[in-house]
Amino acid sequence: TAAVLFAGIAGLVAWRTSGSSGKAPTATAARRLQARGVTFLYDGSLSPDGRYLASRDASSNGLLVFRDLATGRSRSLGSGFRGVLVAAVFSPDGKQLACSLRFPDWFTELRVMGIDGSQQRLLYRDLETILRVRHWSPDGRFILATAVLTPKRKVQLVRVSVADGSVRVLADMGRDFPVGTSFSPDSR
Repeated sequence: TAAVLFAGIAGLVAWRTSGSSGKAPTATAARRLQARGVTFLYDGSLSPDGRYLASRDASSNGLLVFRDLATGRSRSLGSGFRGVLVAAVFSPDGKQLACSLRFPDWFTELRVMGIDGSQQRLLYRDLETILRVRHWSPDGRFILATAVLTPKRKVQLVRVSVADGSVRVLADMGRDFPVGTSFSPDSR
């Protein structure tokens, strides 16, 4: 079973698919999740099991919203911080979220929290960087992110340690902003 998410003019739509190995999947259910106020798809993340969507709520000043795709119910997880959600990604086990938050004075934070909003932990804060989380490593040890150094608009691909928040620059991208980035299956 897998979940497919599509964002377009018609709104945000999710399909659940099923099929055994070697057979073409068949769509078993389609649900329109949101007709208006759809934010860019990279603002959200599907859980590893395809049941949950964590995304930015365009109607509430960018708070983090957690949606159960099976029931269609949503709840805000944004009351614990005052920043606007830039992006969120699920941990490989689906029990945590890594969230990039932007604040009015343009600094960003990277926080890790339980999917219920509990156990928030600050990993990274910088006054001169806009950080966007991209992917959580399969082994759960690192978070891949793009960092825009605001004074020079220089873009870097960085790896942030979940254990201690240390940052390692993986690549200088100049002014190019990578769209699709992820760790390899062996977390490298």
